[in-house]
Amino acid sequence: MLKRLGPSQGAVISLEDLKSHLRIDTGDDDNLLKTYLAAATATAEAATGRVFLPTAFEFSADGFGCALAIPAVPLRGDVVLAYLDPANQEQTVDTAEFYAVEDTAGFSVITTDTFTWPDLSPRARPVRVRFRAGYDSADPASDPAIMPLDPRDRQMVIMLVGHWYEHRETVGEASVASAPLAFDLLASQRRIYR
Repeated sequence: MLKRLGPSQGAVISLEDLKSHLRIDTGDDDNLLKTYLAAATATAEAATGRVFLPTAFEFSADGFGCALAIPAVPLRGDVVLAYLDPANQEQTVDTAEFYAVEDTAGFSVITTDTFTWPDLSPRARPVRVRFRAGYDSADPASDPAIMPLDPRDRQMVIMLVGHWYEHRETVGEASVASAPLAFDLLASQRRIYR
């Protein structure tokens, strides 16, 4: 089971750039636009299976197995592998005892051949992997360590916010306004199939 440990950091696009794109000159709808921006980011992440902004996660499993496949990309920094022992106390696995292998669909945590699988708590999902995943919204030219968000991901969010902003009325049978076709096209190009 994969769960977010907190909110994402940053935004896919600044409020000022979003307002410029939508040709909005006032601050009257800033709170509404921030809500749309958060919802559009979550919608685009769900449509693609990607994590757009740096976010802390915990993945839990019933046991170690051969590899723990975790559906989140890109991996950011260190991975912590831990488990609950039979006394329900969390134990951390030494980083020399496992490694992470990343691919386009996520990453796997694999224990070394010398790792001895410990006895686990009878509680559900006693094995935990904590990590950070997500792209950066900053300019990669300013820092070579930055993992830039793909422009198509940013464009999906902008298109959804613009669509929702323009179609705020109550939707009925006579006025159905669906998401732009280009959103579906971009999402299909960026979707991770697991």
